[in-house]
Amino acid sequence: MDRVVAFQHWDQALFIHWAIPPERLRAHLDPRLDVDAFGGRAYLSIIPFAVRGFRARFAPPLPGLSRYLELNLRTYVRWNGQHGVCFFSLDASRSALVLPPWVVGLPYFRARMKRSHLGGDLRFESRRVLTRHPASFRCHWRVGASRPFAEPGSLDHFLVERRALFSVAPTGALLRIDVRHEMWPLREVELVELEETLSAAAGLPGPAEEVLLHYSPGVHAAITAPVVVASAARAEREEHARVSP
Repeated sequence: MDRVVAFQHWDQALFIHWAIPPERLRAHLDPRLDVDAFGGRAYLSIIPFAVRGFRARFAPPLPGLSRYLELNLRTYVRWNGQHGVCFFSLDASRSALVLPPWVVGLPYFRARMKRSHLGGDLRFESRRVLTRHPASFRCHWRVGASRPFAEPGSLDHFLVERRALFSVAPTGALLRIDVRHEMWPLREVELVELEETLSAAAGLPGPAEEVLLHYSPGVHAAITAPVVVASAARAEREEHARVSP
């Protein structure tokens, strides 16, 4: 717990995944990161969820800041043998971070969001505000019976059980933030409606006709302070090596 800086509960999370060729991702990633593929295929994921009980370590939840909605677009990466995720965007109904996004290099966007649920039917809508990179999202899904935890070595496990994220600080340093939580409890889920422009706003291909889905009622998470895993100088050397003939 020595590096933990914040706690939060991720509530009613839907994972929407689709496969793309690894070469479509490489130009969008920092040269120090490798595409993490499964069966030769890379993946993008959109995840709408709610944050509850957000608080800094040694502090209580702050009224008006401890609950908000969030919507992520991410992919799967490796650095030096470590598996993690890299975010192309994180849309949020409010900013409630221990460290400002511009310090840790996370691409946060403010958005107007709403979520509703009636029985097993859930809906989530989002539209960015005050940005030159507009994007919107609308989704309706239906939750079913419980299913087993993701089996290690399976595609399910590859897509949902990640414990680190990588980002690039304004200085150019590559950062890793660890996330500690139990395995995601999963339930069956059916996609009823999906419209999104997050992927297009990031210059990436959108969901194919066939998507993979996971749904979880949620987990409690502990977030650690970022650590520098590679310097800016290394990024310049690797970028030069990548573009040199």
